[in-house]
Amino acid sequence: MPYAPDWTSEKIVVTGAPRVGKTAFVGAASESPPVRTIETIPGPYGTKSLVLDQGRIAISDRHILTLVGAPLPTIWDGLWPDVARGALGAVVLLHPDAPEDCFPAVEALEEAHLPFHIVVSHIFGTTPDVATVSQVLEIAPEKVTVCDPRSRAAARFAIGDVVRGVLARYTGEAAS
Repeated sequence: MPYAPDWTSEKIVVTGAPRVGKTAFVGAASESPPVRTIETIPGPYGTKSLVLDQGRIAISDRHILTLVGAPLPTIWDGLWPDVARGALGAVVLLHPDAPEDCFPAVEALEEAHLPFHIVVSHIFGTTPDVATVSQVLEIAPEKVTVCDPRSRAAARFAIGDVVRGVLARYTGEAAS
């Protein structure tokens, strides 16, 4: 698709703890292979590699949805404000056995007043319990989805949940 100056673009942030499927999620949902940036940062206990993935979905001929896969705010806190700035909303991926790992993302998103949807990664062989996750995170169960982040259909459905939440926020309706 060639560039056109009248294109519009919206951003969805995809975040979560390490190894929950952020890269897989962005790759599955994106219509072309995502761009991946890997930054190696020295630290007191060795080096740390941080990954930023960027994918896209064409909504129409002139509307693009950009997916930005980023680490939790506590992992690369200097990057987080720039990643979240201007975002339509966010998907927060979490491991079913460690929902508390996504508290930093939930807190940062709530502080930024960004709509978000929790996606419990179903690639670990356990059956996640939505009620338990929503109780631990103190959020409504309808804001929690279980999905395999490697599945295009599941990833796009979760993105749709975020978009529906944004639309409900701005139209004053309940998200369905």
